Amino acid sequence: MLASGKIIRDYRALIKYLEMASKDLKEMALPSSTDLEYVRVLVTRRPLRLYELMEDLKNIVKERLDPDISRRAVAEVLNIDVSAEEAVEMIAKELAGWILEVAERLGILKLRMPW
Repeated sequence: MLASGKIIRDYRALIKYLEMASKDLKEMALPSSTDLEYVRVLVTRRPLRLYELMEDLKNIVKERLDPDISRRAVAEVLNIDVSAEEAVEMIAKELAGWILEVAERLGILKLRMPW
């Protein structure tokens, strides 16, 4: 999985989404070589803050998530009722964090902690 937990500590909603999704939708919700190349290009252009990278990636991966499955996954795992848009945002955050954790593990970027 290559997730380190440095950015996202709890992947339960994303994991539930992956369990509920069809094969095609599941593949769209996994980190890809294209995602990692995108991160590499971003970080080689100029130094970026983590929240900037997260926002960039979230906006890209949101388009790959099914709103209904996202809503059902969040409802089941977190036991809360949210709109499909909010659920997509939550799962996109987990996916973006996972992509960045994989990128760090592969040496594409270095996460510097503020302390």
